Amino acid sequence: MKAKDFNNLLYAPSWTSQILHHFLSGACDSKFGKLKFELIYFGLPFVHEEAILEKLSTSNKKSTITSLFDTPGLKNTLILINNKIIAFKKITNQGLIYLGNIQNLEIAAFISINETVKYSEESNLHAKKIFKAAYNWGQILAKEDYKSIFLKFEIENI
Repeated sequence: MKAKDFNNLLYAPSWTSQILHHFLSGACDSKFGKLKFELIYFGLPFVHEEAILEKLSTSNKKSTITSLFDTPGLKNTLILINNKIIAFKKITNQGLIYLGNIQNLEIAAFISINETVKYSEESNLHAKKIFKAAYNWGQILAKEDYKSIFLKFEIENI
C-alpha cells in the first residue's frame, strides 16, 4: 500500500467530516454558540496529535487552553503546530465540504451548525474517544478570543 492510499483511508472526507461535526457541536454547545471560521483549521491537527488527543479526551467544558497545555510534554507538541495546521488545510476543506453536503452549515465570519451530535451516542470506543476530544476542543476554542488563540499558538497564517 502506498503512502497516498494510506492517507486517503486515514483522512477520508466521510471520517474527517464526523470529527469536524463533533468539533463544531462542541463549539455550538458552548455559551458563544459558534466558532470563528479560521479556527475550523485547528480541529483536525490537534485531534490527530496523540498526546493532545489523550488530554482532550479527559478534559471537560471548564478546561481552557492554558490548563490543557500545562505540562512541558504537551507544550513540546506545539512546536510545529503551524506546519500541521497548514498540512491539514486541504483535508479539513474536504471534510467541511462533505459535512456541508449532509448538514446545514452557516458559514460567514463565524461557522455554526444547526444539528449538533453527542459523542456519548457512539458505540465504537476508539471513535468515541476521538469524537469526545473533538467536542471538548470545540468547547475550549469557542470560549477563547480567536485573536488570543492565534497569539498563543504563534500562528502566522492559515
